[in-house]
Amino acid sequence: MSTTQTTAFIAQHLTIEWAKPGQRARKIVRRSNLRVTGKFPSFRNNTSVHWESFNERDCVIRLDANPRIVSFKEQPATLTYFLNGKTYKHFPDLFVVGNGRAAFIEVKSHTDPDLCEAIERGDAIRPVLLMQGFDYFVVTDLEIRQEPQFSDAKILLRLGRNPVSDIRKEQLRRFFLRKPPQWRDIVSGTFGENAVFDVCRLLLEGYFSYDRRYALSATSVISTTPSASTSEENSSWL
Repeated sequence: MSTTQTTAFIAQHLTIEWAKPGQRARKIVRRSNLRVTGKFPSFRNNTSVHWESFNERDCVIRLDANPRIVSFKEQPATLTYFLNGKTYKHFPDLFVVGNGRAAFIEVKSHTDPDLCEAIERGDAIRPVLLMQGFDYFVVTDLEIRQEPQFSDAKILLRLGRNPVSDIRKEQLRRFFLRKPPQWRDIVSGTFGENAVFDVCRLLLEGYFSYDRRYALSATSVISTTPSASTSEENSSWL
């Protein structure tokens, strides 16, 4: 995410026009679109999230799998700002709430010829947004598809779709308190034939954790406490 100042100009008079409930500031999915578009069934939002590029889709996957994220919305608002004598309108791709913060996110390919312009725009409007209580980041496909986090996100979302009852949560918590199991114990059925689905869901919810700096593997330890990488992960939205 860009935090480097690349411009001497700071936006003025920035206003936020939020999309109406259930609507988007700019329509995404249309049959006439020339670009690829689609919908992602977000368990975290309990609704489908629209995307208009594979980079946006994969960003949504990362956000949906992040237990620190409370919610996110696509095409959330129109930002109107005055910069260098001109008025501009900007439609950020996403608005994310989580970890005690709220931020607008713009998704770009690292090869996009408009990337530098997007970063400069972000540097110009971010200070003004911060004064209103919001942050702003430009995220590229390289960060979105960083491994092993991206592959693990897809695994957890594929297996953790179904909710887990409070009774089952407490049962697993007591099992894991005695001795934190490794992932192979979960997959082998030691804690029941549906344990792998239950644990994946609880990892998505943040009820359990593992060290996300490393790929989810046979020796990954599933813990009832935050993983060793939590403090490092808190600096990122993905």
